[in-house]
Amino acid sequence: MKRRLRLYTPGSKQIKPNHNLNRCPSCGKYKRSHFLCMSCFFEIKQLWSEQAEKPPVYEEEFANPADERVLYPKTYERPHVKKLRLKEYVEKRPKPLPVEK
Repeated sequence: MKRRLRLYTPGSKQIKPNHNLNRCPSCGKYKRSHFLCMSCFFEIKQLWSEQAEKPPVYEEEFANPADERVLYPKTYERPHVKKLRLKEYVEKRPKPLPVEK
């Protein structure tokens, strides 16, 4: 009930429509003026993360999985750890509506 009252109250308390919308000059999707387009932002973020220096990966002495099984016989990957590695639980951002020309 409170939410409905807040939404439909008179005057300056009402939710105002957003009139400062433009098209992104690079991809053409809608964005707020004076802000970065979210699709372009994620492209830049991905580019920067790929270019960032990654720490050197140390190679194990035993690269063969059979050697590891002999050394550590009771270690195995649990199902919840496999699920975490897949990252399917992370929701992806929905794509915006297409721009009409």
